[in-house]
Amino acid sequence: MSWLSKVSDIAGAAENLLNKLDEKTGDAIQQARDNKPRTRQGSTASIPATVISMPEHVITEDLGRPAPSIPSRAQSDYTGAGWRGGGRSYEQSSSSTQPGGTAASESWTMVLNSHEVKSAPRDDDTRSQRSVGGRSVASIRTTSEFAAADSSPNFKSQLFAKDSQISVLKTKLSDTERKLEKRSQDYYEMKAEKEMLEARVENQKVSTQEMDSLQELKLARQKAQDQKDKAVEECNLHKRKIVGLEEEIRAMVEQLRLAKFNLNENKKEFDEYKNKAQKILTAKEKLVESLKSEQGIGSSDRPVHLLQAEVEEIRVERDLTKADLESAQLQVYTLRSDMEELEAQIRDLQSQLSEQKRSHLEEKQTWDSTIGLLNEKVECSRIEHEFTKQEMKRLGDQHHSKIIEKENELRKVVSEMRARIRDEQAQKQDDDGTSQLSDMLLQKQQQLEDVLRTNQVLNVRLERLQKATNRETSIPIDQNSSPMHTSSSHPLLSNINHPQTRNALQTMDSTAFKLLSMLRSHPSARLFFVVYFIMMHLWLFFIVLTYTPEIH
Repeated sequence: MSWLSKVSDIAGAAENLLNKLDEKTGDAIQQARDNKPRTRQGSTASIPATVISMPEHVITEDLGRPAPSIPSRAQSDYTGAGWRGGGRSYEQSSSSTQPGGTAASESWTMVLNSHEVKSAPRDDDTRSQRSVGGRSVASIRTTSEFAAADSSPNFKSQLFAKDSQISVLKTKLSDTERKLEKRSQDYYEMKAEKEMLEARVENQKVSTQEMDSLQELKLARQKAQDQKDKAVEECNLHKRKIVGLEEEIRAMVEQLRLAKFNLNENKKEFDEYKNKAQKILTAKEKLVESLKSEQGIGSSDRPVHLLQAEVEEIRVERDLTKADLESAQLQVYTLRSDMEELEAQIRDLQSQLSEQKRSHLEEKQTWDSTIGLLNEKVECSRIEHEFTKQEMKRLGDQHHSKIIEKENELRKVVSEMRARIRDEQAQKQDDDGTSQLSDMLLQKQQQLEDVLRTNQVLNVRLERLQKATNRETSIPIDQNSSPMHTSSSHPLLSNINHPQTRNALQTMDSTAFKLLSMLRSHPSARLFFVVYFIMMHLWLFFIVLTYTPEIH
């Protein structure tokens, strides 16, 4: 609870106590009047100790009416008796805490409010009014008022005792409030620490669970990554093998192409050789036929053994050509078989390569599918982790809002308890009357200061009037003009016959007097006037120093 609410509560309680005190004092005074209707008239009178005495020839200034007569002795006796009885009862109430303090407080309030009670009936015995809206208040003082001043030390001692009792009660109240605030603060701190520890334990549990799940997911992901790396390495090895096989296939295809080229060249050579052999054979056959024909014609011209030798040579050449032809055919057959074997090897290698490619593609697809599943699992776990984090945040916000609501409820309960305690204290104060009497004493002290101030002003005016008028002891006052606007109270305006000028000067004089009284009674107004005066002079000095006349 802030200090502003405390001050407002104290002000409300004080106002309620003042109202109750006024009601009780009014009832007590009315009852005292009904029980003791004494109406003795006298030439001298005494007033309550709260009123300060003045000289005898002081004129009451209120709405332009002349001063009434002196108060009666009956009322002074009554008020004095009540005051003395109130003092005794106050001494008893200050020494103990019995309910008799209520009667003492009523008697005290009756004594303190006696000048207000006397102002109610407008008779010829008493007349004392308070100023409302700026009107001055004054009372007739006689030489008999000095008798009431003798009892002022007793009243002051009782006032000091009551002030000490009030200060003790205030210190006790402040100590109890401080203890209550300290206990409530300790309670809130302990509760906050408990809730913080519970929240920390729950967060640690949740964090450990999340860390375990995240650790498992990390391990699974690491295993999948290792398997993926192994599969990638195996794929790279297979790719290198495939590249080697492809190079071997290219080399074999090149060899096959070279073999085919050689075979074609051999075929061409064989065909050429065959053609040459055929030509040779045909030429030899023609030669043989020509020889046979020549032999038949002219066998006698050449010898027979030469012809036989030539025939043998032709036969040998034929056999050689036949052998060469057979060897060439054999080479062709071997080359064809080699080509067929190479083609078969190439087909086998291509089939193996296709099978390896297919197996590698299948393995790659399986690894891709497993990696996709693992990535999906990781994504699902990440989404679950985010969802759990948001859920935990939401739950934390809910718990925080609940904690705030509980704290507000506890504050409300504490405020209600404090209000209840204050109500109980107010009831105790109503039963006890100490706080009421202290408030009334403070109020009457303020009124006493106001009366002292007005008395000082009236003393100054009285001195002025005594200096201005030496031929009279009392000054008649016009009923239609206020005390501050009379020509007798303004001796400097007595020589002015023009009414408007006189009224203007009186208005200026009264305004200046009000301003002076306001500056005298309000320190903040004095401070504001001084600051305004300084700022205005500084501004004027600045203008004078910085002014530069225009040169035409």
